Amino acid sequence: MEYRLEFITALELVGRAFNEVVDKGHPRPITVGGAAVEYYTGGAVVSVEDLIADRMGQFASTPEGVKAMLDQATKLYEFAQHIDEANLDTRIRTETLGSFDLKYLLARTGKP
Repeated sequence: MEYRLEFITALELVGRAFNEVVDKGHPRPITVGGAAVEYYTGGAVVSVEDLIADRMGQFASTPEGVKAMLDQATKLYEFAQHIDEANLDTRIRTETLGSFDLKYLLARTGKP
């Protein structure tokens, strides 16, 4: 597996920080979030549009909808800073087999 140089450098810094925490008598921290995802996926990068569309697909997976997945898609959209809305609309339509689109998601967010 090949990782980005920036990721390797960041891991080295985090590793040193973790060792210092242990040296001070505390339990070793656990890596979660983006760093863990990048490590366990071999450096694959997943776009926010893909994450949102995935949640929308899971939402659409039952006739009544999986509300927790719609909630996650909504929060991801609200927290995201740069979104390719054309791509997101296409991805949502694909993941939901045409049942939902970006307009449906936007109606549930606090963003204009």
